[in-house]
Amino acid sequence: MLAQALPPGTPLDARHCLLHYVEGGVEVDLILPPSLADHAAPVAETVRARWHGRVRLRALTAASGATARGPARP
Repeated sequence: MLAQALPPGTPLDARHCLLHYVEGGVEVDLILPPSLADHAAPVAETVRARWHGRVRLRALTAASGATARGPARP
């Protein structure tokens, strides 16, 4: 579902997402490369609409090569 909200060909896999529970709800952190920072708001709105506001998405801009598991390794 997230891939559909991003431009075609955007690399997106489990390394770019972190799912956790916050105050009884679900929150997803999505790590986007700096070149896709402008897509953060539309993606967050897509997630809110899809799950009727029960899932919150935080779109974060990462340094080149960083993932939800940590910074890029040399």
